[in-house]
Amino acid sequence: MQRGGETENALCKIVAHSQCLQEEAGAQWMKIVSHPFTDALANGSINKDAIKFYLIQDHRFLDNFVILLSSMISHAPTLQVRSSKGQVSSMVTHATTQDRIPGCQFLAMITGKENTYFERSFEALGVGEKQRCETPNSSATNGFMDVEQNLMLQTARSGRYEEVEL
Repeated sequence: MQRGGETENALCKIVAHSQCLQEEAGAQWMKIVSHPFTDALANGSINKDAIKFYLIQDHRFLDNFVILLSSMISHAPTLQVRSSKGQVSSMVTHATTQDRIPGCQFLAMITGKENTYFERSFEALGVGEKQRCETPNSSATNGFMDVEQNLMLQTARSGRYEEVEL
């Protein structure tokens, strides 16, 4: 299937930006993509209890992620054009609807009624509301959810788009 020029250009920008982020993350990126959990997830050998625990923990981040994404949308200053090295090559100094549309679309997708990923996954794995409530937070979840230490909420409340924009 051949892509239209505009769609292809948008895809190239996303890939270039992803590569830039990967390079900036360096060794941390390799720790994530070569972790036993991600290896087992990728090759289909993950333990059912491990995926249940992971999904319960991941679901707890959703509310804070919605807050972070909403902040990004509201503070979008511009449509930034980045070079292949990730540097801003041009910038409009005022926000426009065009700047906010991709974030709005993503926010609508992850919060819409048609996005039932977690509910469907919990049902398929036999994870009920009781188990979701009674499963303790992992230390990583506690670190992210702690009000004083919560990076997502701190970033969202900063009002600084450059700290929110990925």
